Amino acid sequence: PPFYTMELLEGQLLSDVIEHHTPQPVDRAYALAIIRDVGAALVHAHARRIVHGDLKPLNILITHANEVRILDFGASGAAGYEVASADALQRSRALAVSLPYSCCDILDGLQTDPRDDLFALACISYELFAGRHPFDRLPATQARDLGMRATRPAGLTNQQWHALEIGLSWHRESRAASVRDWLRMLGLEPPSGGLPEPDEL
Repeated sequence: PPFYTMELLEGQLLSDVIEHHTPQPVDRAYALAIIRDVGAALVHAHARRIVHGDLKPLNILITHANEVRILDFGASGAAGYEVASADALQRSRALAVSLPYSCCDILDGLQTDPRDDLFALACISYELFAGRHPFDRLPATQARDLGMRATRPAGLTNQQWHALEIGLSWHRESRAASVRDWLRMLGLEPPSGGLPEPDEL
């Protein structure tokens, strides 16, 4: 009979890591390493014209080997996810996505775009830096209509905060930087290995 193999991944979801620290932020060096590795994975996917479209802490695994993996590329249908070609598919307005990490463009039913993943990564980054979601976990369209603005987390440089503001912009045109460029604005370089061990922080 037909069969396929799957990699066994053991570790902890980023959502559990964030919940464990809430309301405190994650250690800054550890947070930056996570952001760097998630961003590198998105750069790899976007270069191949793939947009995740539902990036969130529940879809990010930190393995026991201190590697970061993005999950649910290719999951669809009943699970409520869809991998979309950046210029070929239009997301249905009825498609279930994770509202706290989806940008206004997705929630308005527009065609998926790599900058949608940048918004989600910026939300995740803010949560790691601040110990809370930038918009109190409200859908981006609702937060936009309420005029909400994220407040600056403590300890960020001016350039890092500027990068975060760009990533959290309501409109794609304001998130014009690629994920690669956005990582550079944060002062992050491509990863050379896994995450640092906790006792190395």
